Amino acid sequence: MAGYPDMSRQLAHLSNRYLKTSAEDFVRVAGSVDGVDFVGNAPPSAILFQFARQDEVIEEDVGMRFFDAAREPKEIFWYDAGHAFNNSALCDRASWLAKKLRFQAPNAKRIAEAHLPQRDLEYWQASVPVLRATMKS
Repeated sequence: MAGYPDMSRQLAHLSNRYLKTSAEDFVRVAGSVDGVDFVGNAPPSAILFQFARQDEVIEEDVGMRFFDAAREPKEIFWYDAGHAFNNSALCDRASWLAKKLRFQAPNAKRIAEAHLPQRDLEYWQASVPVLRATMKS
């Protein structure tokens, strides 16, 4: 899984809009912890990126920036799903981890039984319109 490669820039928009702070100052302070800067400097280690093509927040070009910044070995999987992914993504992740860490992957039926708590799903559904509006302004 991944997220924004430059989370500080995304949060700077929120900070500027709601807290009236300078976006530039926010990025200057928080930018040092952006994932894009770490993933490219990480010691060689296998990294799996998973993105959803119908993601309500993370767009494909944003995902590709994160992937492109990473060192090899790396893999990227795309899913026809929204931000919460789908069962294929969970199965792929479990299989990938099992292969890399040399353990028995759980079967697909067991993975399908895993669900986010209802409150997490409700929170995500409520936050999507706010995130979309904020990112566009």
